[in-house]
Amino acid sequence: MKNIHILKVGFFVWLVSTVIGSILKIMHYYNGDILLSVAIVSFLLFSCTAIYVVYTSTKIDRSEKLMWILGLLFLGIFTGIFYLLVGRKRIVNVQMSV
Repeated sequence: MKNIHILKVGFFVWLVSTVIGSILKIMHYYNGDILLSVAIVSFLLFSCTAIYVVYTSTKIDRSEKLMWILGLLFLGIFTGIFYLLVGRKRIVNVQMSV
């Protein structure tokens, strides 16, 4: 499934670029704002893909879908980690491919 690859790449690019960009902005280096812009774009990629997968899932009911969507919008990093590690297996039938 290509969604899981997009989710993992988007999440880890977001996490790394946010941390490094924040450090660069705190230290007043030049490219911190560029990395923070990359972080925003990768967060949008991750969030839109995850929300689409949750919204189209048939394995969970409407209240749980609302919980996941609100969590992804307002508590991005915590819900993102939990979604990738635990929640995705429960929401979607993940087929491991080699």
